[in-house]
Amino acid sequence: MHYHQTPLSHLMKCEILNTFPSKIQKLNQLETLDLTGLRDLKENDIARIPKSVKYLTFGKTEFKQYMLDELSTLNNLRSLEFYLTIIKEGLNFKKLGNLKKLTTFTISNAAKGTMSDVNRQIVPKKYLKYFRIIKQLNIDAATFNKASLDEIGSLTKLEKLSITDSEFEDDATIHSFKQLKNLKSLVFNCNDKPIKSISSSIYYLTNLESLTISNQLNAEFHTSSSLNFSKLKNLKTLYLSSNNATINFNHFKGLNKLTTLKLNGEYIPSISNAIGSLTSLKTLELMGSNIETLSNSIGKLKKLQSLDLYDNKITKIPSSIGNLRDITTITMSHNKITNIPKSLGNLAKLETLLLNKNEIDDELPESLNKLPKLSYIDVSYNKNIRGKTLTNDNIGTCSYVGINNKNVYSLCISKVTKCIGSTDLKKLKLCDSN
Repeated sequence: MHYHQTPLSHLMKCEILNTFPSKIQKLNQLETLDLTGLRDLKENDIARIPKSVKYLTFGKTEFKQYMLDELSTLNNLRSLEFYLTIIKEGLNFKKLGNLKKLTTFTISNAAKGTMSDVNRQIVPKKYLKYFRIIKQLNIDAATFNKASLDEIGSLTKLEKLSITDSEFEDDATIHSFKQLKNLKSLVFNCNDKPIKSISSSIYYLTNLESLTISNQLNAEFHTSSSLNFSKLKNLKTLYLSSNNATINFNHFKGLNKLTTLKLNGEYIPSISNAIGSLTSLKTLELMGSNIETLSNSIGKLKKLQSLDLYDNKITKIPSSIGNLRDITTITMSHNKITNIPKSLGNLAKLETLLLNKNEIDDELPESLNKLPKLSYIDVSYNKNIRGKTLTNDNIGTCSYVGINNKNVYSLCISKVTKCIGSTDLKKLKLCDSN
């Protein structure tokens, strides 16, 4: 147990306490109280918690009806957290509707801050529906059926909803989520048993600013031409990961506010010209998604700062990449790239360039020496890098060949180079001239 009041600091570790410390009721300015570890709460214990408390946490506790009734009298509560608590069917939660100032409710069947002791209990019926005024709901390591998800759909004041590391029974659907018109942030992550279908209901959530859907392997994804992400005009962040979904960039057209797009472990045959319409993008991360073609339209993303295309099948970097004047990081490791465009030398803000483990058979452009902020370059494990090592003043980390690379590079070490590794010294010759 932890609470913010120094005169009684000897009570800070309630793991060793077997009974509720009565002195707590004297802390009439107490705002934050963590009762994790105090399992045996007797009748009237919760009633002794000062009414000043705004943030309250329970952990490893089995709730009884009297505890819920007493909890409902703490009318100053803003945030309520249940970790590894046992909540059985048959309890009446109606009085919790009296907590008119409560804005955040968190339920987790894992210990706080860990993934240990996970027991994914099914969310009880007639439980969540009484938290009608909350704006943020976080549920972790739970099991959902249709009834429990429908109750979430009735919480129409919700602005943030996070469902993580959870499982879903066969009847579970999120059709009711279309009622959450005020929702701005949705995180939807499963464990070993994903929901069967990602309902088209999410496309009705037109106030969404952040959407995360991950680990929904084999779930049916509704991304038809009539119902797709392009309807979510307020999206700023979209993160899809390990859903095995087929992605078409036409489904993102019109997302003019989108600044972060992460699509990892999906199926993206090509990055089409449609990506050029996402002109507000600052972060683009498309890892492990089977991408073969990178469109010239990538050069239209003038605000892009970070580009990560790690572990794909891209064969060519378009010269238009040189138009990304705000870019600081480019990661294209583990592809099938064969070229290094000279236009990379236009990227004055570039700090990191990772092109290792490709099939590059090209000259290292001298134009890269003009990049004043370049501090990290890796072109190791390619076919044949030709030309000279870079001479930039700021390069502090560099790798040109790779210790186990069996290919012989035509690259030579410039006599004025500022960065060279021991492996490169062994495998590369000095240039005849600077």
